[in-house]
Amino acid sequence: MILGISIGFLFACDKNNTAEINIMEPMMNDTIALNDSLHLEADILGSDKLFGYSVSLTHTNTQTQLFSASTEKRRKDYVFHSHWINNVQDTANLEIKITVNLSRSGKTVTKTMQCVALPN
Repeated sequence: MILGISIGFLFACDKNNTAEINIMEPMMNDTIALNDSLHLEADILGSDKLFGYSVSLTHTNTQTQLFSASTEKRRKDYVFHSHWINNVQDTANLEIKITVNLSRSGKTVTKTMQCVALPN
């Protein structure tokens, strides 16, 4: 009985959790020249402790994932900063996708942004 109450309390704590995802870089529809660095910078703020996040950069023309990072550390906020060097052969539409895990039960919130990588 006590175990059931404890488990119910743990899941009840995350059901109303929310998160704000703020992508500082790149800006929507930015263009990245060949051999330039795409700066991926974002912060995430939860209303309560979060259950990790994932970041991906996808070449949407080919659905190829160019970059990914994630963490499962429980925190109320995260700061993410990384770089990807543009080495595409053809113009590439890119999608940055950040997904935050709000609960143990799989509740998430996602933010996406598009930019373009140029071959020369």
